[in-house]
Amino acid sequence: MNEALNKYVKKFRKLRVDRSHGVAPHKPILLLSIIQAYELSILIDEHIYISTELVALFKNNWSAFVSTNHDC
Repeated sequence: MNEALNKYVKKFRKLRVDRSHGVAPHKPILLLSIIQAYELSILIDEHIYISTELVALFKNNWSAFVSTNHDC
């Protein structure tokens, strides 16, 4: 793994999430959705705005990866 990717892997592992009702998956799912939005050219610069496309990605990822009782 290259050095830059290693840096982000470490940051993602230290991501602070709410643990009061089990590990809340909201931040990891949001980060995944943002990465996908850049890959799909929905986001094209450093500004991230809530859009219908980003919300749709978030909800699709939530359905695909979250199996806890947390609310989307």
